Amino acid sequence: MILGISPERCDSFDFINIAISHLHFPGLTADESDYASEERIADLWVRRLDAVLSMDIPFYKVGIAHMTCILLPSNTNADEAKIIDMIPDSVFSELFECAAGLGVGIELNTDAFTPSDEKMEHMLRPYRIAKDCHCRFYLGSDAHSRDEFCGDKRAFKRAVSLLGLTDADRYRIPG
Repeated sequence: MILGISPERCDSFDFINIAISHLHFPGLTADESDYASEERIADLWVRRLDAVLSMDIPFYKVGIAHMTCILLPSNTNADEAKIIDMIPDSVFSELFECAAGLGVGIELNTDAFTPSDEKMEHMLRPYRIAKDCHCRFYLGSDAHSRDEFCGDKRAFKRAVSLLGLTDADRYRIPG
């Protein structure tokens, strides 16, 4: 629950992208006990977003990165859709109402909009709730090479279409 940037350094950045879903480094990004069950992972996801939203940081330039692309250790057999399903709508609503009030952006990551159709509805639920709570969205590919950008435009268009987003839903950094 420690952000990798001090509040004093936040002014040095135009945008701060925070990935609450990076759980794939046992002992660094999560404790071994956090992987004991999908319920524990869902609880950690909620605690991490709540912790970020409680920090003293300039939220007008903060985005929550790839929140449904839950990165887990390779030896964990947890299912992302099941983890997301374990978080009640009321908990998502409470977190996203807070995020919207603070002005935090919610990333639409290409990986979140490329799973199988059967998994897609599970992964869309938190984004739909965030939209209902008046959150604003930005696009993020999380590409680690130029070749990984190839399908991004298609995935972004799909995300915008599936969520019914308009320009009014777009996250903008003031200034």
